Amino acid sequence: MAMADDSKSVVCICCDRKVVEVDPKTWKLFNEMVPKERYDEQIEPVEMPHVKSTVLKKLLTYSVADYLDLQSLYAGVIQYVEDKSQEEISYMVRNEDLRSLLKIVKSALYYLEETEKLWSAVRSLLMKSKEEFSQMIAKEDILGLIKLIEVAKPLSYEKLCKAVHNLILSKSIDQLSLEIHNQNLKALIKIFRVARAEKLQTLQDMVVQYVFDKSDEELVQMVSTELPCYQSIYLDVAQYLRVGTTEAEEIFNWPSNVRDIESKNSHRGGSWGW
Repeated sequence: MAMADDSKSVVCICCDRKVVEVDPKTWKLFNEMVPKERYDEQIEPVEMPHVKSTVLKKLLTYSVADYLDLQSLYAGVIQYVEDKSQEEISYMVRNEDLRSLLKIVKSALYYLEETEKLWSAVRSLLMKSKEEFSQMIAKEDILGLIKLIEVAKPLSYEKLCKAVHNLILSKSIDQLSLEIHNQNLKALIKIFRVARAEKLQTLQDMVVQYVFDKSDEELVQMVSTELPCYQSIYLDVAQYLRVGTTEAEEIFNWPSNVRDIESKNSHRGGSWGW
């Protein structure tokens, strides 16, 4: 366990591959602050695949101070948004790009209880025709388009999804091939998963062929910069793409947080089709 020796600093590896050493006292306080993460139950070095080293250092600083209460912080942020007028919210969101607006909507749907002011502020910015959306996304590469679908699909934002579909289908084989070759294995898995869910067969097949043509050594090299806990997952999925096994089938489902949002959305009275 990470606390086997109370006199020794704990070594943590963050998602940016930087190492942070934590003294035992601070480590104990930090784990009391984030008990659900169970970092203290890991064998060293402790891997933190979702935390940057700069963020971890700040959290460690806060963990030895008395003023940080994360639940109060969450409540304060929510209250801050809910206390804003519709005009103030409109001013805050008017310069956001399309993907950011959709993320705001998704996050608000999950966290906020009273959302009408936010819907009113954002709705006017998202009331676009399919043609207008097509112009807005014209310069997105394949990964950017896939990420837009990931955000827009759970919100049932069909005009945007249709515009993304059309743009993907309008790309030549050579262009798609070039854009696929510029992606890392993690991105390729994301592209494959969404392409399969959206029945974009050509794109799906191109990703499979690209991975199929890679040797084991090349696949290992493609994930060499990832944390070890992710490397095995990506390599397992790459093997799925190469040989068609079904061991990693669940990898390609929608992330659990998206399903939670869809469920919450449905509970509140249906999707936001606008």
